[in-house]
Amino acid sequence: MHKFDRESILKKSPKGNIALRYFNKNNLLSEGRRKNIVETVVEHLIENKIHASPKCMENIADSIVKLFNVDVKIDIDFEFIYPDKSNHLFDNWSAFVHKVITFMTVKIKDGHSKNLLKQMLELP
Repeated sequence: MHKFDRESILKKSPKGNIALRYFNKNNLLSEGRRKNIVETVVEHLIENKIHASPKCMENIADSIVKLFNVDVKIDIDFEFIYPDKSNHLFDNWSAFVHKVITFMTVKIKDGHSKNLLKQMLELP
């Protein structure tokens, strides 16, 4: 199996390097920068004749999500803006889920989050 060093792959590509610098400066990724990352990864796979199974692609996607780690910032910001309210949403989950389920199923892209959503939907 091919070792996938996501950060060095992004650094070697002009588009990937731009995305990394943008993230390091702004601590977020715009849709354009996300597209740059995807293009960089796909170009790397093609150039190196790497056949990636769907499971391999999911692992690559998850590793990229971990590299950019924006979820931690969101949790920290939410707790800072709304102290002691971070679990309030889950206390009212059954009422909340019906209001946002359409948005959630369309907008969540990474495999781990989709699996987590599936588990949450099965909650009473």
